[in-house]
Amino acid sequence: MSRTQIFLLLALLVSGLFYVSFSLSPSHYSVVLEQYLGLDAKPILGEARVVRGDEYSVVTPYFQIAVNNNFERYNQLSPYKEDLRFFYGLPLADWALAFKPYMWGFWVLDAARAYSLYHFFMIAMFLVGHTIFFTKLRLPLLFSALLAALLFFSQHNQAWWSTNAPVFALTVWIVLPFLFSRSYIAKFLLTFYFALIALLALIYPPWQITLIYMYGIFALAFCREKFRVTNILVCLAGFCLAGGVYYLYQQDSIALMLNTVYPGERSLPGGYLPRYYLWAFFAPHALIGQDFFAISNIRNQCEIAVVSSILVASVVCFSNFKSAFKHIRMHLWSYSLIFVLLFVLFAWMYLPVPASIGRFILFDQINVLRILLTFGSSLIILAALLAYKQAWRFSWLRVLVFCFLMLVPPLLAYGHITDGLARANFLDWSVLDFYDYLSLIPLVSMTLLFVYHFLYDWRRPKGSSLTTEKKSLQVAYTLLFTALLYNIVAFS
Repeated sequence: MSRTQIFLLLALLVSGLFYVSFSLSPSHYSVVLEQYLGLDAKPILGEARVVRGDEYSVVTPYFQIAVNNNFERYNQLSPYKEDLRFFYGLPLADWALAFKPYMWGFWVLDAARAYSLYHFFMIAMFLVGHTIFFTKLRLPLLFSALLAALLFFSQHNQAWWSTNAPVFALTVWIVLPFLFSRSYIAKFLLTFYFALIALLALIYPPWQITLIYMYGIFALAFCREKFRVTNILVCLAGFCLAGGVYYLYQQDSIALMLNTVYPGERSLPGGYLPRYYLWAFFAPHALIGQDFFAISNIRNQCEIAVVSSILVASVVCFSNFKSAFKHIRMHLWSYSLIFVLLFVLFAWMYLPVPASIGRFILFDQINVLRILLTFGSSLIILAALLAYKQAWRFSWLRVLVFCFLMLVPPLLAYGHITDGLARANFLDWSVLDFYDYLSLIPLVSMTLLFVYHFLYDWRRPKGSSLTTEKKSLQVAYTLLFTALLYNIVAFS
């Protein structure tokens, strides 16, 4: 093992021991303890959000029911004897427990630490799975780990994490056996196992479908040699077997859900995403105000969240475009596939595509708001790929353009939400209250980065051992790390 691998593994293990020892979790259950039971219960870090009602009023109580019910399938504590097998995986003492490694802690630890271990398992699987996947896109290990952490701390994933962590964390593992294992038997068994543990943890097709498309397109772009007919058929067989086993386990719930309007008979068109979401892909703080309050009147505040990072704006503003276009031309097949993916996702978000067309790729089952996850993730991965493989240019003009991209999008988003800036009162703090200290973080960091390179000269000094390639790589790591710090401070 390399030093980087050892360091990352130790960091993960130490973090896990700390996390579980203190029974930490991302739950917002203190809302219940404070508002309904009158207890003085505050999170150790952060603030419990009322908007996460599907977690503290559904998921966490169901975990409590499963534990207090001695892990039996039917709730003996209720007069209705409801079935605890449903689309969110719970710790139940049945044969499916072999395919729920994230639940094993409930049989060896107290309930609080077991619940903490469940959540840390998902965090670890997200970080490790995406790090491995990004290395297959020809990115180095440390860069891949930073990129995985950047996605983890994105606004969207943090807003939805407490209930949808299994989808975000485990879907990528369905693809990994296809890219790594050489043995067809191993491919089949690993695909079957990872697909089944992902399905049993939580099934939510709108995100899972688009994520599978994203991982598949990026894999095709950079691992073309893996797409042999035999490989595809073997992994597809493993996935189908997992689907069949999952159906046997959940057949009662599936029969009920298929006869519902949502999600059973839903068929949606594309093209109705509000335009103001576009600005958040460049400025992550564009749609949130102070104290993270959404500036639109959207019913579910979590739906204002976008997978975004200042890394995208950094690449747009500070790229050496000649170097970037040269790199794209050298890998035209790979980047063409990525651009096609982005176009299809963008079209479903903003073009009036009928449901009859989307049905061919299962997009008619996807609310356009759920495309924000895949589109934003794809954009950040693309930016990271370009950042790692290109040269950079810094100037005062480019810094001003970057500042423009950080400061203007929130104002433009507010204009779209209020049907035009002309109707807004610019002297009213309610228009500008979303400009807080978060807006200053990227401006200060990029300005300092520019000053650093201005003082030490972008061109290689005579007699220096630092090559232009190493200098470019240093900038790429700096930009990625700055973007990660911003997301940690802003959204964790």
